[in-house]
Amino acid sequence: MTTKKLEHQSIKVQLLGQIELASERGVAHEFVSLVRDLAPPGDLNSSKVFPFEFKNVEMQYDSYRGQQVRCRYLLRVTVTGKGMTQDSRRDFNLWVTNFEEPAMAAAPIKVRIKLKHMEIEIRRKETIGAGSAAHSESETLAKYEIMDGAPVRGESVPIRLYLSPFELTPSYKDVHNKYSVRYFLNLVLVDEEDRRYFKQQEITLFRKAEDSSDQAAAAAVAAPPKL
Repeated sequence: MTTKKLEHQSIKVQLLGQIELASERGVAHEFVSLVRDLAPPGDLNSSKVFPFEFKNVEMQYDSYRGQQVRCRYLLRVTVTGKGMTQDSRRDFNLWVTNFEEPAMAAAPIKVRIKLKHMEIEIRRKETIGAGSAAHSESETLAKYEIMDGAPVRGESVPIRLYLSPFELTPSYKDVHNKYSVRYFLNLVLVDEEDRRYFKQQEITLFRKAEDSSDQAAAAAVAAPPKL
């Protein structure tokens, strides 16, 4: 840790899970808080490695950074100095993801008007809080023209959307009673008389493990993208 002599009262490491809301700057809502003591009071005269382990920790929420909220995990190392020496603290971010299977498939969107044009949007909606105090913000992630011209009556129009170019996350519901993240397909429909209609269908996004044996396993990776 250092090549100079350092007198300390303790050295500890914490594993923290926190939710931070843009509306509450400086306030961190902790849902994971574990600590391990690395060294008793003493002196450090040279660099030293301190092994530690946090076993069977439930990291039930994904790391997430949105417009109004951030959910993150971090390791915090604190060296408490003796006397008037100021404590030294350093944080190391972890990026946590979970894998799951979808609960159900979305139903097809049915339209019963004479169309000549149709567009589709992918939208993300963040909701902070609950009930009358809830606040939501939406953003359009992608927009496509999927039809130009009248379809045959009763025709089904298949749509394939490639999502890899976009920064998407799984759908989240009531994370620690603080926030939710939902995704929608928004349809803009224009009929033969140039009247415009709008239809919205919620979709559920999920992260699936490549190996089925890894499903429902959480992966924590050091040095993640900056939060």
